[in-house]
Amino acid sequence: MSNIVKTWWLTNGVVVRVMDESIQTGHDSWTVKLSIRATIEVKTSYIDDFQDTVDYLEILRMTLPSAEFNREIVKTDVEYDSLEHEKTFLLKAFERDALFYFEKEDFAERYVRNLYKEIEKKISAKRAIRKKKSDEFL
Repeated sequence: MSNIVKTWWLTNGVVVRVMDESIQTGHDSWTVKLSIRATIEVKTSYIDDFQDTVDYLEILRMTLPSAEFNREIVKTDVEYDSLEHEKTFLLKAFERDALFYFEKEDFAERYVRNLYKEIEKKISAKRAIRKKKSDEFL
């Protein structure tokens, strides 16, 4: 079971949550897993310049109204006595070393543009595979 450890509502509209998804892996052994989840509002203005691409409407349908950023911070073989200390340490390290990236004014736009390009590559690869398979029967 996961529970929310911390939530930030950033001035650029991004909401970042840290979820504790740690699990016991042995009698006195734990795997600490903090899941970083950010909700990013997708604005069409972020990707207006992609309107002429073939898959624009499909990708827009897949991404609206918001996109999710997901990453995990994992540390294995943590003894029960050190569990809370390790969680606190990892949370503070995230706040110190990574949170400021989410706070940048252009984070949402950059993330949505990169997500668009990733989805576009996947669709293009699927199309190429389908075309190759259909060409085999000609």
